[in-house]
Amino acid sequence: MGDHFQTIVDLDASAADAERLAGRVVDWLVTEGIVLAERTDCVLGRSLGHPPAPRPCPTGPGRTTASPSATSASSSGTGPS
Repeated sequence: MGDHFQTIVDLDASAADAERLAGRVVDWLVTEGIVLAERTDCVLGRSLGHPPAPRPCPTGPGRTTASPSATSASSSGTGPS
């Protein structure tokens, strides 16, 4: 298990928009198969968080590995708008 994480920030978002925008980002991460929708006790320092989603492993059919980082997926330009 690692201790690496990515933070996604909208520097132009107001406090009033933060919760709505956070929901859209989580929905996109779930749709893209980056994290699971169910929150678990998978994070340190918080009670609940979204664990990585399994994805097909390139070394063989039916095998899974941890999902790519959110940064890798969002850098493709397909993130929420």
